Amino acid sequence: MPYLHVSTAFNRAKSRTRPGSCAIGSPWFSHLCALLAPVISVTCSVSCGNESSAEQASDEISVRTDNSLVTLQLIVPSSEADPFDRLDYIRIDVIFDGTTLASQNFSYPADTPELNNLTDYGPIRFQVVGLRSGDVASLGRSAEVVVAAGQDLDVPVVFLPVNQVFPIDNQMTDWRSDHVAVSTTDGRVLLLGGHDPDRLASLEDAELFDPFTFEFSPIEVPVEDQSYLGVGMAPHLEPIDGDIIIVGGETLEEGQVAPVSGVSGFTPATESLQLKATLNLARREHCAALFMDTAVLVLGGEGTGGVGEILREDSEGKWSTEDFGITVEGFDSEAVSHCVAADDGRVFILGQGSASTGIWDYLGTGAGYGDAFESSPDGYSDATWVWNATVIQIDDGDFWIAGGMDLESKDHEVLSTGQRFNMDTMFFKPAWSLGEPRQLASWDTWIEDDWYVVGCGYSDSTMAESANSLEILDPLEERTGVVVELDRPRPGCRITTLLDGSILVTGGFGANATWGDASAALLVPYWGD
Repeated sequence: MPYLHVSTAFNRAKSRTRPGSCAIGSPWFSHLCALLAPVISVTCSVSCGNESSAEQASDEISVRTDNSLVTLQLIVPSSEADPFDRLDYIRIDVIFDGTTLASQNFSYPADTPELNNLTDYGPIRFQVVGLRSGDVASLGRSAEVVVAAGQDLDVPVVFLPVNQVFPIDNQMTDWRSDHVAVSTTDGRVLLLGGHDPDRLASLEDAELFDPFTFEFSPIEVPVEDQSYLGVGMAPHLEPIDGDIIIVGGETLEEGQVAPVSGVSGFTPATESLQLKATLNLARREHCAALFMDTAVLVLGGEGTGGVGEILREDSEGKWSTEDFGITVEGFDSEAVSHCVAADDGRVFILGQGSASTGIWDYLGTGAGYGDAFESSPDGYSDATWVWNATVIQIDDGDFWIAGGMDLESKDHEVLSTGQRFNMDTMFFKPAWSLGEPRQLASWDTWIEDDWYVVGCGYSDSTMAESANSLEILDPLEERTGVVVELDRPRPGCRITTLLDGSILVTGGFGANATWGDASAALLVPYWGD
């Protein structure tokens, strides 16, 4: 087996400290390198997220072997964070498909790192761990990168103290809350619409967050198309051919809420927003679910009279809409809070009671949409009817329903409790709970299978109190990894998982709910190996 010694050449780059930036140029970074494979070497550098790439200062170590170079760029995007404070050791991990191929501790800052007997190529995730008195104090993960012989790579690694939410030095382009926040297929994050600082009007703009530069960039929108962009609390769909589809939503004008009929689409490749279609009925507090890859079931919404719609995309990329109704006795479309596509193509519909809860299945043209809905009131005896809950399909096919307002309680109590709905038996049963009561929570998948991030939202039915934490949990195995307090109260904030597993928190109202915020924050979570 090959043995490779990592020899270091310490190169001092231009050292400068700007207001609000981190100081770079100290010897602690002089040996932070990891060897990946017999022909792969690693150069490690550190940079501050609030400096432009042309001005970033760094201490850099060059380690070279045969014909490939991997550069780990440690990024500290917050001037409030010091991930190197009182560290004793730095550990470098090389991870393939969840398995650690190599792991080595280096005394901080004295040791010259050595990793040997590494022969694997392919999709690799790097992990840099800062240890203090034997405990993990700081952590950085890379996104998964494909390593091949003869290919040089620059790999950014966000390095922060674990389980703390730090404000990012770079500001968002606008103050927003209750907005759309969704990842693109290339790892960026679209932020669209939302409410203004005074909660009197909606924002008719959008921006894009780049996790590689930590910059927020405005997205140009044609003036004639801006009317449909002021959306808040709008359902969005998984990318369709790479596009992100946002269906309806709500606008604010002089503090008055109105539903939205526009269906907008964002194309990451061109960074463009456009109007895809117009719903037959404007909708807010509704749901949308993708089925058959190119069709969308739209249900619910205040004042829609129980009429649903099917959105379709044809072979030329044009969208159309048609009305339909579920004709099962007692079904009330306005009582539907969630419709979520299952892995098998069916759609789970959660309503305010047994008649409006069940499974919808597309049976094909002419089959009659109403005949495709099944409900099982006998299986719902253990159900708690909730509104604004978190609804996620977990790995065994069940749907996990957590939090939300208890519609049967006197004051519509906001819950933390969870329940599961089985798609085969159509029965509810108690399930894993959230760490605190919350409704209108924001959630996303995490980078490891079966783990989800849930955060933000409100802890009371009047939306006067915000839920000031986020949590990572596995409802299938009924376990919680970590619960972390936000950097401050952020009513109406949104959370998004980045490709490296760090969690982006965007926007939210200020602490007194009378002013908005253009700040974003970041968390690097950890709860054990």
